[in-house]
Amino acid sequence: MALSKTHIAQLSGFFCDHSKLHLSNKGKLADWLRGYIDIPDNGKELRFDSKLKRQLRIELEKDYPNINFLRGLPKDLNRLEMAGIAANEKLAALKPDDDVALITSQQPDLNPFGISCLLPVGCSLRVNVAQLDLANIRQLIIVENLDIIDYWHLACLPTALQNALVVYRGHEKSISGGLKTLLTLLPAQCQVIMFADLDPKGLEIAFTTPKVNQLLAPSQEGIEQLLNLKLNQPDLHIKQHASIGYLRQQNLPLISQLLEHNIALMQQHMLAHKIVLTLYPIDKNESYINQ
Repeated sequence: MALSKTHIAQLSGFFCDHSKLHLSNKGKLADWLRGYIDIPDNGKELRFDSKLKRQLRIELEKDYPNINFLRGLPKDLNRLEMAGIAANEKLAALKPDDDVALITSQQPDLNPFGISCLLPVGCSLRVNVAQLDLANIRQLIIVENLDIIDYWHLACLPTALQNALVVYRGHEKSISGGLKTLLTLLPAQCQVIMFADLDPKGLEIAFTTPKVNQLLAPSQEGIEQLLNLKLNQPDLHIKQHASIGYLRQQNLPLISQLLEHNIALMQQHMLAHKIVLTLYPIDKNESYINQ
């Protein structure tokens, strides 16, 4: 068995507490330890004395010489750095997306954002958040779907947003670690905008993403155009019942329209049909925001 972060944390806590002389006899760690050295148990717990506890730590440090079982795993290593000291690089506290963001813009010159790069059309750049000139980011557009990043040049934006920095939200259930870091560091005057699917889940994402104060979505004419093209997906709307319940507690005129007509319009359709996008202010109920 390969030791996981949880196992190492359990062992570290055990070794650091000099008065603790027992461990749970349940789970993979207990099974592994019983095969590692001879440890007596009373059925519920593995029982140690000070000598046996010290022997276990010595044996572990022979097989894991770069892990300090008294201090636990370092908190600031990425996977490449962890690979230098351990066989399992995923023991690293930092995930690949924790300090980086995937960015693009309709303006090719990224120098205003601190990146010396002319970005070709249809391309994006994965950058360390620390490299960005945060003071020069006046507008940040967060995009829900990854493929929209690739076709951002097709978005029909208000003129004021054509030079905005655009960042991918992340493919996890919540925002990526890199975006979370970026949002934490942004100057207070930065306008943070969400561009998501125009469906209950997309609006919930806009309301629950920290610092978002504007929603980028089709204009009223654009919504009518997409509906007339029969591109609405009411069945998808209905399936998002949890998000519908959430939206009923929020304040945005667009929500009433979306719920009344079971609207679910995808970002891909907005770009493919050159739908004009506009900004809708978001009035957040702060008690519902996920920080």
